Amino acid sequence: MPQEHRDILCSWKRCVRGTFVLDRYRRGAGILVSAEDKKVYKVLGITSSFPEMFQHTHLPLIMDAAILPFRNVIITDGLFQTQSAVLSDRIAQEIADIYLEAKANNTIIEKL
Repeated sequence: MPQEHRDILCSWKRCVRGTFVLDRYRRGAGILVSAEDKKVYKVLGITSSFPEMFQHTHLPLIMDAAILPFRNVIITDGLFQTQSAVLSDRIAQEIADIYLEAKANNTIIEKL
């Protein structure tokens, strides 16, 4: 196996698993807010963009997922367990505010 592939596999030890809220899309990426620590991640799909994967889904969407480092971006393993709960307007606004604060402070995580 080439060294580059071994390095990628080893980097997956830094994966983040948990419950996230898919708040919005930005340039084909999903903006995921961690339900545990409110960190904001910019995540790409492996083969499909987030808008393609969730094109008929109302946002925000609660999901259990694993996100992984891949070269200079964060990807998802493609396996999601979505929850059918509908967030109240107040909670949806809180999630949006977390994203806007992270954007303003330049703290959106794009690499693990």
